[in-house]
Amino acid sequence: MPRRFLKIFNSAPIRSYEFIMVLLCILVAKPTLKSCILGAMISLSGLALKIWASAYRHQKNQLNTGGPYSLVRHPKSLGTFILILGLCVAGYNYYFTIFFLLSSSILYWIKIGQEEQHLATAIGPEYFEYCAQVPRFFPKIAFHSYHSETKKPFSLRYAFLIRRNRELEGIFVLVIAFATLFGLIHFEYHRILQSLIVGLAAIFVITSFVIHRRRKPL
Repeated sequence: MPRRFLKIFNSAPIRSYEFIMVLLCILVAKPTLKSCILGAMISLSGLALKIWASAYRHQKNQLNTGGPYSLVRHPKSLGTFILILGLCVAGYNYYFTIFFLLSSSILYWIKIGQEEQHLATAIGPEYFEYCAQVPRFFPKIAFHSYHSETKKPFSLRYAFLIRRNRELEGIFVLVIAFATLFGLIHFEYHRILQSLIVGLAAIFVITSFVIHRRRKPL
């Protein structure tokens, strides 16, 4: 894969992609009451997984095997994937759902591969043993958890307020997204509402991207 593409990809975090998917989902949504209820249930399960994973405090370049990390190696990414998939289900647009599944498969595969290569170098043999026993993204059908003496303490405060987790932001985005989708069911001029919300959010994304580029130039 060309180095130039990897530099561009690293300069635009996966988080920006996830936020853009939420915006596009709202823009092309054709929700029904049933699709919103089903999608909300799926998204809430993804959010719960993200919070569960974020509540396990760990240091950079250290192996974390607590909670959901004993079932899958990347529970936060899986939680985000499920959360956005729930929004796609609520939006009731088959074409966009297929697009999200394909694009996220490619981007998560690239990003997770990079992270695991870095962790393997930083942690060493213990990480290879962990990878041999715990699946990368989807848990095994037969329940199995990885046992280790290095498990970290559980802290909801850490999940919601400390460092880069900030799962309160995820809750806020989820509430706004589903409030919009439920509103589109009854709002007569729904395209105006969609365009307004997506336009305002796009300004936020562009501003965040510019700030990120200034902090971390190519």
